[in-house]
Amino acid sequence: ICGFFIKYKILSFIILFIPIEQILSQLMNEVLLHFVRPKPLVKLDYSEGIPDDQKTMVVIPTIISDTDKITKMFDLLETYYIMNNKSDNLYFTLLGDVKSSSKEVEDYDKEVSSFGEKYAASLNKKYGKDLFYFLYRKRKYNLHEGEYLGYERKRGALVQFNQILLGKMDDKTNKKYFNVNMLYNKKLGVKYVITLDVDTRLVLNSALNLVGCMAHPMNRPVLNKA
Repeated sequence: ICGFFIKYKILSFIILFIPIEQILSQLMNEVLLHFVRPKPLVKLDYSEGIPDDQKTMVVIPTIISDTDKITKMFDLLETYYIMNNKSDNLYFTLLGDVKSSSKEVEDYDKEVSSFGEKYAASLNKKYGKDLFYFLYRKRKYNLHEGEYLGYERKRGALVQFNQILLGKMDDKTNKKYFNVNMLYNKKLGVKYVITLDVDTRLVLNSALNLVGCMAHPMNRPVLNKA
C-alpha cells in the first residue's frame, strides 16, 4: 500500500485531500458559529397580505416538452399560493423554455402552448382572479450550438421576463420570441420577482416573509452614484 501511494503521488494526494478538506470545512464552520453570530434581518409583517405597492411575482423558469410537466409545475405554483395565505398581490408564472432541437418548431410545441394557456386560465377561473400565467418561448438558431434553442437559455428567458413585467417589450419582439405570453400588455405593477428552481420549495408563508424583508426601509438598496 505504501508503495502505491509513493508511486502515484498526485492520485494519492487527491484521494487524501478530499476527505481532509471536508473535515476542515466542517470544523471551520463550527468554530465560526461560536465567534460570528448570525444577524437576523428585520422585516415588515405581511402575514395578512402584501400591500398594493409591493406586488410580487413568483416565477419558475424551466424547459418544457410535454403537458405532464405543465400540470406538475402549475400544481406546485397553486400549492405555493395556498401556503402563502392566498395573499392578494402575489402572482405566479410558469416560464416555459423550449427544448433544444435541430428544428425551429417541434410537433409538440402547439400542444404545449395550448395546454399551458388553458391550464393557467382554469386556475384563474377556479380562484376568481388572474393570478396564474403561462409563457412559452420560441426557438432561435444558435450558431455556436449549431441548433435551435431558447434565446440565451435561462438567462435570456429571465431578462425577457423582466422586460415584459416592466412593459418594455413591443408586439414585434413578443411575436418573435414567444409562442404564448399571457403577461403581454398586462400592467400588474409588479415590484418584486421571486425566482424558483424546479426543486426549490416556497414553504409556508416564505413569500410573505421574503417580501416583508425586501420592503423594510433598512433593507432597501441604495444606489452609489460614484
